[in-house]
Amino acid sequence: LIGPDETITAIDGQPVGPGPNAYKTDFWKLDAAVQNSNGRPIELTVANAAGQTHTVTVEPTFMLPFDQDEILNFIGMMPRTRVERVMDGSSAIGKLQPGDVITAVVTDQGRKSNPTRKQLVEWLSAAGKADKPVGIEVLRDEKIVMVDDLRANVPLGAGNYGLGVQLLTDDHHAVIADLKPDSPAAAAAIPVGATLKSIDGQPVANWFDVQRLLAMAKPGVPVTLAAALGDSPAKEHSITLTPEQISTLRGHRLSVTLLLHELVEPRHTSNPVQAAWWGVTETRDFVLQFYVTIRRMFQGSVSYTNMMGPVGIFSAGTKFADKGMVWLLWFLAMISANLAVVNFLPIPIVDGGLFTFLIIEKIQGRPLSQRAQMIAQYVGLAVLAGVFLLVTYQDIARMIPH
Repeated sequence: LIGPDETITAIDGQPVGPGPNAYKTDFWKLDAAVQNSNGRPIELTVANAAGQTHTVTVEPTFMLPFDQDEILNFIGMMPRTRVERVMDGSSAIGKLQPGDVITAVVTDQGRKSNPTRKQLVEWLSAAGKADKPVGIEVLRDEKIVMVDDLRANVPLGAGNYGLGVQLLTDDHHAVIADLKPDSPAAAAAIPVGATLKSIDGQPVANWFDVQRLLAMAKPGVPVTLAAALGDSPAKEHSITLTPEQISTLRGHRLSVTLLLHELVEPRHTSNPVQAAWWGVTETRDFVLQFYVTIRRMFQGSVSYTNMMGPVGIFSAGTKFADKGMVWLLWFLAMISANLAVVNFLPIPIVDGGLFTFLIIEKIQGRPLSQRAQMIAQYVGLAVLAGVFLLVTYQDIARMIPH
């Protein structure tokens, strides 16, 4: 789409300026156009080094969750999967095409209709481990096409295998591939495989419409969703959303599959007070992000597998060191801030635990007994040792090639 040394000069006909300050004023115009597109294709005008221009059309898609254990969903409704790109070495070259919507996967396990991205990956990996052929049924140009005799023989690490295709969600068909347990959609008994037709009487054509209309809902006010299975008449289902669920809907972001140069915004100042203030705000953000991560781990929205121990920190530090001293210092500052948070958690063996003992002593007017403090110290030590062993195992497992 866009080659090396080419520059975007206009977005939907609106010029974006080149020059050293363009990253401050115009870089965000692309993101704004994507977020406000409601899935509509965006036209980019691109210029090469010689000044020759051509147009490129890109289609926004929903960003996948950062946590790979999570699945993109809208109040529990999960979209189908589509093919974004077929990689070199894939058995699907010349068989699957970008834009193909996966309507079914067929293996020796049976047939799975409208798989989610996670379900498709699991079925392909199982077939790859067993060295069994795979059949993929796709929707191509609004016609069903069956692609047989595929092989999931591309190693993905950790003993898993894939088909060698890049997968994204089928944003353009509001077909419900699956429901997340304990979600509003599951509570409303919206059938899996159904197509959403309307929300509060307003027609929907895709998941962009679904996200936009549901995000406009008011907390505690019932919303009516009409969904149809196949050619059957649509049936209405009522849901009521909480403020948190509406906030999550509004938080879904769109992206485009463009490989753009990393945005780097250097900050320079000759004022030492300003520099010190930047350091304070960065440290504050590190600390707050760590507390938010801990909270989300307990809530289950962030997996414990994202934790990193000494081995992982050393490995990541070498990568930052390769980027230069400034990046390494930034990484070390982040680690220091995180360690400060860990040290002040109410775990008996660290400073936060000792501070907790002092608070208890102040409240009850006497310190805890030596026995109680000793038991608490042993429990805290066991917790830290367990966490240390877990994260070290994960760090080593990530580094070992499979």
